[in-house]
Amino acid sequence: MRLMPTSFDPNDPDLRSYLIPIDWKWTSCEDALRHAGAIGVMMRLPLFWQLEVPLRDACVAAGAFIFVSDRNNVPLAAEALRSAEIDCVVTDASDTLAFSGFLREKHREQPDSWFVIHPANAPLISLDRLGDASGAQEVHLFPGLPVLEQCHALRSLKGASFHLCEGFEYVAESQTVAIEGARPMRVRLPFALHEDRTCVCGRAVVSV
Repeated sequence: MRLMPTSFDPNDPDLRSYLIPIDWKWTSCEDALRHAGAIGVMMRLPLFWQLEVPLRDACVAAGAFIFVSDRNNVPLAAEALRSAEIDCVVTDASDTLAFSGFLREKHREQPDSWFVIHPANAPLISLDRLGDASGAQEVHLFPGLPVLEQCHALRSLKGASFHLCEGFEYVAESQTVAIEGARPMRVRLPFALHEDRTCVCGRAVVSV
């Protein structure tokens, strides 16, 4: 089994570990990288999130290499985009806006695509400032535990519409999700989900 933190804050006094199977694959990320045609992927997620191995596996499966970037070393990250054939950045929502803003301010090259994670305990951030870059978005209940994902059709819309990930059952009356897996549990979401329509892929579309 692999241990994942149950909080996005390493100083959270209620931090616990969550067990996921060692063979768990980040299939939504792999699919997004493959559709984007990613060659090189820059990871700017906090190392505390423990997603280096799942992201590396997704990159290998999608035929891309991975570069782990220190979030504080923004100039090197910008240079890596220019010189190392890196065309996709995987990071969280707040860093997406900060890093893309730095690149814009310095007139540096922007990546062709982004894979953006929204922590469930934070408001969704609009990504309309990313310009022509494509973007895939997910909402993670815990770091490394996606609860909302996007198919290729939803990614192309660049909006805040999602599919509920497999392995979750949403209970609207209590705003909770029942999680299957190594340690079944029920967690209250900090938002309500609204079913909008049926996607072209056949799955229900929900918005936050």
